[in-house]
Amino acid sequence: MALLPSRLSETLAAWTDSESVGGTATAYTYPPVPGTISCVTGFVLLIGNNATLSWTAPAGLPAGSGYQLTVESKDGTSTMAIPATTFTFQKGLLDGLLGILITSSGPVKVTIRSAQLIDIGGGKYQAGWVSQETNPPSITINYTGALLGLLGGFTCPT
Repeated sequence: MALLPSRLSETLAAWTDSESVGGTATAYTYPPVPGTISCVTGFVLLIGNNATLSWTAPAGLPAGSGYQLTVESKDGTSTMAIPATTFTFQKGLLDGLLGILITSSGPVKVTIRSAQLIDIGGGKYQAGWVSQETNPPSITINYTGALLGLLGGFTCPT
């Protein structure tokens, strides 16, 4: 059994209240990484050449901040978030950290932006808010794959 209204009628209703609420909103803009990225080439026995990048932290970066690295190579583009102002690229390391394997010899462009870090556990981070400068610092290092069992690796620009 269903009950249906015998007649529908239109109703006009309004509500007003004189209460008000106030507050303050504060916006934060992540500052750009200043200056340039430096690069030092090193060597690890049985692994090959590595390239250690370092940069200067921007003034006024809040606690819980770090950096987003964007890595572009012939094999693809990936991003990662780190808390430090230094990072070392070496063969075999990129699989787990970047989710891509650089297998093609050639240039590897690295771009760095300051970022809010979100701890995802296991010493790994994800970038939240990221600085939005139009020309963030970048550097192009070189990757040489192993040839006939000889060690390759990463080298800094000359």
